[in-house]
Amino acid sequence: MYKVRKPNREEKKELHEWFKKVSGISDYHIEHIGVMENYISDCPGYTGKLMFMVYGFLEAYDLFCWRDGKIQKVERE
Repeated sequence: MYKVRKPNREEKKELHEWFKKVSGISDYHIEHIGVMENYISDCPGYTGKLMFMVYGFLEAYDLFCWRDGKIQKVERE
């Protein structure tokens, strides 16, 4: 079972910077965030940290991972 925790200061900073880069919004209010350490997927084989955000309803969420030390949004299929 994976443990979920609140993001630390550095993780929040990376997320804010990502939103600023993508949307141009520098004052983005972020709530309802969880981080899972050491996540292991089935395929294609991601191992590492995941961060997820849930908005006002369950169908509205974003998932982020770190690749090569940089945060990136995981696109839905």
